[in-house]
Parts: sequence; structure tokens; C-alpha cells
Amino acid sequence: MGRFLMYCAIGGLAFFVLTAALLLEHGGGSTASINQVSVHDLGLSPPLYRGKVVTTEGLLTFSEAHNLYQIVDGTSLAIIIRTYAHPEELKSLSGKRVRVTGRFDFDETNGIYLDADAVQPTVVGTR
Repeated sequence: MGRFLMYCAIGGLAFFVLTAALLLEHGGGSTASINQVSVHDLGLSPPLYRGKVVTTEGLLTFSEAHNLYQIVDGTSLAIIIRTYAHPEELKSLSGKRVRVTGRFDFDETNGIYLDADAVQPTVVGTR
């Protein structure tokens, strides 16, 4: 009976250690790992952010050249919003300052872009 309890305790401890390691490695689904990055920094160093989930802010406009919406900063740098689950929301937010969270990437066709998960209007005076 003593050995059985000892093996159960060792098994429980091993399960706890593996679960903790998995959660720490993958963030447990937390959004704490999302980087707040300016449009300027994304345009300056795209390889640094490639494949990462980032949040950025800027003016939402429509790009005639790409036939897609884009986020523009004060220096006229732009990031295309390549995909978003609710494109009708983009039309209503066009011309407004927004905060966009999504996976960042770049290619020769689109340049720098986000596959957006969330697009929200920003409140003036907050960050």
C-alpha cells in the first residue's frame, strides 16, 4: 500500500510539473505577450515582429492600391489589414483612429500587413 501511494504522489507531481511547463511555455492563452508597437516601428523592423501578435494604433483608411483597409500613422507609413472576420466594421470605422491587434507579417505582394483579430476605436486622450 505504501508503494502505491508513493507512485501516485510521484505521478501527480510529474503531471503538475508538465502542466506548469506547458502553460509557461505557451502563455496559457494569456494576452500578456501581445506587444504594443507603433506603425513606425513595424515598418522600420518587420523581421523583428514577423509572425507575432502585435497591437498598433493609427488612422483607418481605405487603400485603393490594395483594395484593402490600412492603418496610417502621422508620418504616412501604412500597414494593410489583410484579413478581418468583420469587414463591415472596418467601413464604419474608416477615417477614425483605431487600435488593431493581430498577427504581423510582410510579403512582396502586400508589403507589411496584419491579419487582424480585433479592431476597436480609440478614445482620445488614452493609450
